[in-house]
Amino acid sequence: MKILNVKREYKTTAMAESESVVGAFYMLNFENGRFTCTCPSHSKAGNECKHLIAFKEELEYMKSQREDHANN
Repeated sequence: MKILNVKREYKTTAMAESESVVGAFYMLNFENGRFTCTCPSHSKAGNECKHLIAFKEELEYMKSQREDHANN
């Protein structure tokens, strides 16, 4: 799973490329404490999809990098 872009303004958004559908992309959002993804697994079934898991990991990594930078 590769997160292609992360944009932070009033909310945090990202775009993930589908691994099963050529040329398909899904939008990931974190807003008001809630994660959403436009992939079928999440948007139709409400499951925590692999895109959201990767998105959360990326956000945690970015947070740790900011904290490390602030402490040095």
